[in-house]
Amino acid sequence: MTSSAKKGTHTSVLSTSVLSTSFALTQLRFWVEHTLQTRKLKRSLARERRQLADLSVERLKDIGVSRLQAMQEAQRQDIPHSRKAHFKP
Repeated sequence: MTSSAKKGTHTSVLSTSVLSTSFALTQLRFWVEHTLQTRKLKRSLARERRQLADLSVERLKDIGVSRLQAMQEAQRQDIPHSRKAHFKP
């Protein structure tokens, strides 16, 4: 094999390696951003649920929620589908 053939093969392997690394970094960045957004949304929901649980019975009655419903909502850990719709994956 000539030295130019070896050089061409090395360059193509290097290009493939750079592309693979670039793709992996893009995937990693996506995962990190998604994870951070998910954590931020979960913290926001937890704060809102704590605020709901802290409302007086009179205020809950004003919004049509019973104390039991407020406490059940406060215990939830999930992200409602309606909130996921506004979430950028």
